[in-house]
Amino acid sequence: MSRKNVFALIIFALIGFSLFVVVANFNTVRSLFSRAATPPPLQHGAPGDLISDIILGQIDFNQASHNQVVPFKVSNPGGVIVDRLRQPNTVYVYDGGNSRILVYTSLGACLNNTSIKCTINSDCPASSCSLTKNKPADLVLGQPSGTGYNGCNGDANMQNYPLRKPASASTLCTLPEMLISPLEGGSFASMDIDSEHNLYVTDFYNNRVLKYNDPVTTDTIADEVWGQSNFEGNRCNISDTDLSAGDPPNPTDSSLCMGRNTQQQDSFTAGVEIDSSGNLWVADSSNHRVLRFPFLSGSISKTADLVLGQPFFTTKNPGNTLDQLNQPAALRIDPNTQWVYVADYGNNRILIFKPPFTSGMAAQSTFGSNFRSPAGLALDPTGSGLWVSDYGNSMLELWDMAGLTVQKVLFKDTYQPNGQCGSTILNPVCINPRPDGSCWYNMCGALGSIGIDSDANIIVSSSSFNQDAWRFPAPIPTPAAGNVFSADYQLFSPPDGYNYMNEYGLFSPRGIVIKNSQLIASDGYRLLFWNNPQSLTNGKPADGYAGVTSFHDKDIWTINRIAADNNNRLWVAHQSNVDVYQ
Repeated sequence: MSRKNVFALIIFALIGFSLFVVVANFNTVRSLFSRAATPPPLQHGAPGDLISDIILGQIDFNQASHNQVVPFKVSNPGGVIVDRLRQPNTVYVYDGGNSRILVYTSLGACLNNTSIKCTINSDCPASSCSLTKNKPADLVLGQPSGTGYNGCNGDANMQNYPLRKPASASTLCTLPEMLISPLEGGSFASMDIDSEHNLYVTDFYNNRVLKYNDPVTTDTIADEVWGQSNFEGNRCNISDTDLSAGDPPNPTDSSLCMGRNTQQQDSFTAGVEIDSSGNLWVADSSNHRVLRFPFLSGSISKTADLVLGQPFFTTKNPGNTLDQLNQPAALRIDPNTQWVYVADYGNNRILIFKPPFTSGMAAQSTFGSNFRSPAGLALDPTGSGLWVSDYGNSMLELWDMAGLTVQKVLFKDTYQPNGQCGSTILNPVCINPRPDGSCWYNMCGALGSIGIDSDANIIVSSSSFNQDAWRFPAPIPTPAAGNVFSADYQLFSPPDGYNYMNEYGLFSPRGIVIKNSQLIASDGYRLLFWNNPQSLTNGKPADGYAGVTSFHDKDIWTINRIAADNNNRLWVAHQSNVDVYQ
């Protein structure tokens, strides 16, 4: 393909967050804006067609993510769960922007014997666990590999438009393929693990719950599904078209609706719980209800026998009375009392339902107070209380079981339900600072399940500026004004940011030119160039960079647009200045 026949389809990056550069035949680009009623199968690379030929920034046309997807970085993570019954403890991280779950069978090695893998200090007799920085996940659920892949059901670019690609037992959809701005998207999950090491997770935009039979010792393929008739289904309440602007269809006792793409869903969070009898409970967020799927004759039924938050299985109206819910995001069940605690996200409260249970019953009481959009719950293993991810208040709080007193606080120095991120005290004193003096205490945007390991360390993820999961070591101190408690370990840093910035990925393309036998592109933070544009192939890494000190560096001023003139000069527009490269 000659240089003059190469054109980059990135104009939409000027109005949104594009994640790649597509190269197509110039003479047919104008036809791309017309859409056939029944689109033909896409066959990239064929001459003279209306389909793009080469993609840069992604490994193939099915992927779309900021920077490069790798097994040691995340994008908008949304929940952590720890299997405390296995040694070393297994850690699961819901990677909400990459449609996958990262699985860690250990986080490091013992200091006195590096051949012994560990997650906590208790794994290392007479020693301690040395945690590994940027450790690649041992397993990946939802994608064929830990590198390069992030597509919802294998297709992040909705190449089957207007039809969604079917789900499968080996895929997840935690970020919908039709989302305009992936940087702002994703979903969150309150996961659970049963006594046999099986993982249960809400597959948000496939509107289903999946069970993985002990993925550490078996495989990464889901074994059971709830909310859909089979593993291929992905629609809200099974029959929704996902394209209608009207109300979604009514639910049933065997359907789920979590991430209906045309319906406003503020929480973007759903949750599961396995009770001591083996019943599966689901916070069915877009249907504004909680369902119980009973354990019968050795297996969990695919039909619910109990609904909370709605009078019937076929209703889905949000409300704020004690017998109603509004986007329930998570639930946990006290094994001693069988009380069901529900994080009622849209009503800024936590409800307690007590047995005996009946469909449509009212909650007997509320738990705690002053919550703003609670989005995660965890019973403390010591039985001392309930941890609450108070998302709108940017706090992680341990309440006593009566719901009257806050005993511990993370992300701030003291209990401050003010809707703000960070402490009200400027420059608070850091407890447990890092060796370099840094203090990792402030996490905004923490939604989804809260991980607690066998040593009572807290592991929690954040999708705000952190883009990480942090471990706060036990014992968690009693709150004291002016003293903030630092995490001692970051699972996915340094460096910080969405996925991994390197020569393979792009962040947000803002412009492209071809000059002096080079294809030069801005990805919002850097200038990247590829030599000899005629030799481009899918996912080819850039040959070099400009404006930064390495492929991993960012231009803090943000590159907005680039252009070349007839004198072989490259003009680069930043937020407040223009640079010229000769």
